[in-house]
Amino acid sequence: MTPRSPPVAYGGGGVDSIVTPEVGVLVPRDPASLGQAVRELLTDEPRRLGMVGRARRRVEDRFEAARLAARLEQWLNGLTTAS
Repeated sequence: MTPRSPPVAYGGGGVDSIVTPEVGVLVPRDPASLGQAVRELLTDEPRRLGMVGRARRRVEDRFEAARLAARLEQWLNGLTTAS
């Protein structure tokens, strides 16, 4: 199933390393800001669908299991050779 909505989240705590302005919306820790961001995306279908497509490509490029495993293996190998 393909998501139809991009993420809307509170900024901070590292979330901004995953949710970027191209793929979602980060707001201050304020329920009114969160609600406003959701409303804006619900009424702007081209923006919302564009973010969904970019988010899917970003996940496939950065977080696909085989790529993550290869990066982890490379990192672990670096630990053993640095000792």
